[in-house]
Formats: sequence, C-alpha cells, structure tokens
Amino acid sequence: MKTQMSACAALAVLLLGSIHSHAAIVVPGATGTDGPLNVAANANLEINLATSGSYDATQWAVVFRYTSVTIGTGATVTFKNHPSGAPVIWLVVGDVTINGTVKLDGANSSTAPARAEPGPGGFAGGMNQLPSIAASSGFGPGGGAPYYSGSYGTKATHSSARETYGNASLVPLIGGSGGGPFFGGDVGAYGGGAGGGSILMAASGIITINGSITAKGGNTAGYSGGGSGGGIRLVAAEIAGTGSVLASGGNGHYDSSGAGRIRFERVTNSIPNVGNQVAPAPSVLDITSGSTALIFPPSGSPTAKVLTVGGQAVADPPAGSFGNVPADVKLPQSALGAGNTTVVVIETDNVSDTSDVFLLAQPRAAFTGTMQYTAARDAAYVHATKDRWNVTVPVAVGYAALQARVVRR
Repeated sequence: MKTQMSACAALAVLLLGSIHSHAAIVVPGATGTDGPLNVAANANLEINLATSGSYDATQWAVVFRYTSVTIGTGATVTFKNHPSGAPVIWLVVGDVTINGTVKLDGANSSTAPARAEPGPGGFAGGMNQLPSIAASSGFGPGGGAPYYSGSYGTKATHSSARETYGNASLVPLIGGSGGGPFFGGDVGAYGGGAGGGSILMAASGIITINGSITAKGGNTAGYSGGGSGGGIRLVAAEIAGTGSVLASGGNGHYDSSGAGRIRFERVTNSIPNVGNQVAPAPSVLDITSGSTALIFPPSGSPTAKVLTVGGQAVADPPAGSFGNVPADVKLPQSALGAGNTTVVVIETDNVSDTSDVFLLAQPRAAFTGTMQYTAARDAAYVHATKDRWNVTVPVAVGYAALQARVVRR
C-alpha cells in the first residue's frame, strides 16, 4: 500500500521513550506494526488497496497501527476510498503531529452522470442521470432530497430535511451524507455535494494540531444540495496546538447543510474548542491518565444487517458499489416492474424492545429518492439477542442501495 511511510527504528524508539514524560493512555491495538507515518509532501494514501490485514470488515474500518505520525508543514494528506467506503482509524503508540493538513472532505457537486465522491466513511452526492432525466437523493442516512442538502450531526435547514443520525461519541465511526441533485432537464444538470468522511486518531501520547484536520461536506453547483460534514474523533493523553478541526457542511443552493460531529477525549486539552478553530463545537470527554481508549463498540452493542433480499442471501460484508463491483443480489427480471415487491429480511443482535428497525432503500437514479420503511419483528425468529425483521419494498429495474438502521425511541 502506498502510504509514503519511511521506516525509522530510531525514531520509533525515541517516541516510545518520550511518552513517559507526560500522562499517557492505553490504546488497544496500537502495536506499531505499520511503523512511523512521515509525510513531507502532498500524499494520496491508497487505502483502497487495504486487504484483510488493515481492513476490518467486522468493524467496517481501515485500521493502521503506527509508531508515530508526522504530517509536515505544507503537506496535505488525502485518501483514495476503500471499495467498502469504510472510515479510517489510526492507532498510534506515541505522538501525532499535524503541521500540514489531513483532509477527508466530500467532493463538490459534479455534472451528470457523475456523482460526487465522499471522504472515507461518508456517502456520495445524489446523481442527475441524463438523458433519462432521473435524479436520486443524496446517499446516506441523512441524504438530501433532490435540490436539498444532507444532514448528520445537525439537520439541514430545509423543512423536508432528514433527521440527524449517529451519536456524539462517534462510536461507531461514520461520516456525512450527500446532498440531492438539481432536477430540471439538461440545464445545469449537477449532482449533490458529497458527505465528509470520518477518522479516528487514537494516540497514547500527544496529538498536536498546528495545521488542520478537515471532514467538510462538498459544495453545491447550480441548484443542487450540499453534503453534510463528516466525523472526527481524537483520543489522546493530550490534544494540543494552534490549528483547526473542521467538520462543517457544504454550501447548498436552497438550504444550509447539516454539520458533522467532532469528539475530543483527553486527559489534558490546550486547543481551543470554540469559534472557527473547531467547528462544529466538539463533544468532550475528560479521561484519566492510564485509562484505556474505547476504539470499537463494546461487546453487546446493537447491530443490524441485511440478511436476504428476495430470498437470496447477502454476502457478509456486502461489497457491491453501483456497477463498479457486481451487485450483492440480482433479482430475476420476472420479479421487477410496476407493482412488484420483494421481501427484505434484516437480522439484528442486542436490539431492545425500545428500539425500531428501519430499512433505507436508495435507488442509484430515480426521482423518488431515498425511501424509509419500518421493519416488523418476525415472531418466528425472536431469540434472546438475535432477531429477524421483515419489510416489503417495491422493486424496479436498476441498482439500489439498502441500509438497515436501529433507532432507539
């Protein structure tokens, strides 16, 4: 994988020694097996090449285990998305120093038939697919309807905007949703801006930000919507510096996009948490020296997955991506068309009776946009923890993305 890493055992030893001079925390999985990450010039980290050694399919994350991270002044780090769309996690033995920029922004609006790509862990902008004149909503749980912007940590300002999703702790890690496209023929046929990506940096020592970390939503063009901001979670013994941490939404034409989420967990903090330097305002957790960082959702957390579609099993994890990779499930032609439906089965684990299960169905290109369906618990498959839920959805010719969600009442 091309990450422009330089192996330097001496540097690793020095950093390992340096963390004993101040408070430190325990970062599970921070083994240092990927060595130091030293970036002196602009670099596009090819996380798309991550294999089972770095890509954790169970947790939906691309995980790197560094001894230290140094992003030099003037250097910008971007990412080439993994096929799964997974977010990025850096587990660091020593310190993280960012004098340049770590950028997980969603792309700005694109002309038909392209779609704006999100940062890793985020969701794409909706497409205006000419000449068929079919438009889709922005992708993701908070995707904007045609013309309008995406939501995430806050709602977009339009009255029809989707609700917020995720949680303040950013466990699990997830990014922003895309904006909806302009729908109005071949004049300014722009898609929506993409959602910002998401990253977790967990370091035993200090995270120093004199440059910037950004997970901003993509901007609109024409009359489309902007993408929402993404997610940035920093966990360290100390968070310091004079730089900025930004997960703001992109510009929408008719409305304002939703902001993302920022989370600071630290023993000591010396970076201001207000104003333009950190936006939106972060959720902050005070931790104690020597405590163990929570990286992934703890055992017993709720989970949901699409088990079957039309009686066909869905690969775990799914891998389809709107034609770039073959679809996970292909329904027969006889099952498609006006008035036809199919049954989607969702399997959940550790979901309480005070929660609801929903299915989001997102066509690649159709003016109906994202549809949300409420699943019904199947009485024949109720167990101590794992349950099954059924939902009947209409089907048509073309690709669609399905996403299961658990929402506590």
